[in-house]
Amino acid sequence: MKIQYKNYYFTERDDVNIIYDFERNNIMSYPKTVNISRIIEMLNEKELEEKYIKEIPKVDLDIYDYIKNNIIDTDNRCFDSFEFLKRNDFRITSASLMITQNCNLRCTYCYGGESGMYNSNTPFMTKDIAQKAIKKLVNNNKIGNEININFFGGEPLMNFELIKFIVNECINYPEYKFVFSITTNATLINEEIALFFKKYEFRVMISIDGYERIHNYHRKMRNGKGSYSIVVKKIELLRKNGVEFRIRATLDHRFYNEYFEINDFLTKFGSDRVTISRLVSYNDDQPSFPLNIEDIKDERKSIEKYLKKALSDVLDGKFPRNFPYLSHFKKIVFAEKSLMNCGAYEGGTAISSDGKFYPCHRFVGMNDFDFGDVDNGVIEEKIKNQLKSLDENTKKCLNCFGKYVCQRSCLRDLAKSGGNYIQHDGDYCEILKETVDDALISYYQILTKRPDFFNTKLIYEKDIH
Repeated sequence: MKIQYKNYYFTERDDVNIIYDFERNNIMSYPKTVNISRIIEMLNEKELEEKYIKEIPKVDLDIYDYIKNNIIDTDNRCFDSFEFLKRNDFRITSASLMITQNCNLRCTYCYGGESGMYNSNTPFMTKDIAQKAIKKLVNNNKIGNEININFFGGEPLMNFELIKFIVNECINYPEYKFVFSITTNATLINEEIALFFKKYEFRVMISIDGYERIHNYHRKMRNGKGSYSIVVKKIELLRKNGVEFRIRATLDHRFYNEYFEINDFLTKFGSDRVTISRLVSYNDDQPSFPLNIEDIKDERKSIEKYLKKALSDVLDGKFPRNFPYLSHFKKIVFAEKSLMNCGAYEGGTAISSDGKFYPCHRFVGMNDFDFGDVDNGVIEEKIKNQLKSLDENTKKCLNCFGKYVCQRSCLRDLAKSGGNYIQHDGDYCEILKETVDDALISYYQILTKRPDFFNTKLIYEKDIH
C-alpha cells in the first residue's frame, strides 16, 4: 500500500508500516492492522466519519485524530525558486572551478563534448580569472564560513600549476575555512601531486568505471588505448602516500546486470566511498526528455537488489562503502523545504575557464545558462528567467510527497539550450517516487535499529501501537 493524503504519505513493506509527514519532516510507524483507507474515507466524508467513529479500534482512532489535527493543505502550495535563492542573496558557498576545459583522455561519453571542452575556446583558466573567482567567493560569504572549492575539468591536473596558485591565494584569507576537492581521471598523478593532496587535505574523487573491460569501454587515452592500467597504478600511488580518495563509476546500461560485481570490485581499491552513477547522453537540440526509461528500469532492478544487501549489512553493524540513496537520507534528515537539487545556482555553482557562472558543472557551455561572471557578479535577471521556466515546467512536483527529497531531481536533465527547462517524463517521475519510498523505508529501519549509522537523526514522532 502506498497512499498520499494531503501532507501525509503512507507506505508499507515487510514488517514496516510508516507515516511520513513531508511538510513537517516527521516519521512514525503504525500497526499493520490499522485500516488507512478507511481513515482517509472518514477524513474526506463527514457521513463516514459519523458512521465509523464509534466502532473503529482505538489505535485507528488515535491515528485518525493525529492526522485530522495536523493536516496541511498541499493543493495550493507554491515554490518560487528565484525568491528562494534571493533570500540567501545568491550567496555562492562553494564552486567547481573549471580550471581547464581540456582533457588528456578521449572518453566516448563525456558530457563536456570533444576533449572535455564544453564548447569553449578557452581551454585553461588564467591566474587573473582564478583570483577574481576567489575574491567573489570570499565577498559572497560571511567571515568564518566554510568555502568549498572543487577543481574540475576536463582534466584539472593538466593545470596543476594553477591549482597550487589558487591554494596559496586562499591561504591569504585565514578568516575563512577553505575545503579543497578535485575530480580527476587520475592518470596525471605523480609523487608531487599526491603529497600536495595529502598536505592540503584534498578530497579526491577518482573516475574509474569498474574492472578493465568495462572501464576501457569508454575511458580511452588519446591514442585510443584504454586508461585502466594507468589509473590503477596512480590509485596505488595515492594509497602509498596516505591520500584518502573516493571512487565514482559511470555505468553504461549494457553493464547494469553486473552492478554487484562492479561494486564489489571497486570497493577493493580501498576508497572510503564508492558511487555508481548512470550514463546520461544529452542532446540539447531535441525537446524530448534525455533519459531512456527502459534503461533506468533495468538499472533500478539492479539497485533494488543491491539495496537489500546494503541495508542488511548496515543492520548487521557494517558500513557499506556504497549505499544507494544516501543523498536521499541526507535530505530527509536536513529537510529545508527546498526544491533546488544539489545546490544548483548556489553551492553547486560552476565557474568556467573564461570566468562565467553556471548552475553546475554540467551546464557549462550551454547557450543562455550562464548567469554572470567574475567581473560583474550575479546577473539576477538571467537567473530569474531561467528559474521561471523551471518553475512553470515542474508545477506537478508541488503536491508530491517526495518533493523535498527528490527536489525535482537533476535540473540538468530538464535543461535545453536557450536557458529553458522542460517537463519530467511521467514514467520517470514514478521511478523517482519509488526511490523516495525505498529511502523512507530503509531510513526508518536504520533509524530505529541502528541510529549510530547517521551522524544525526531525524526526530520522529512517537510510534503508534
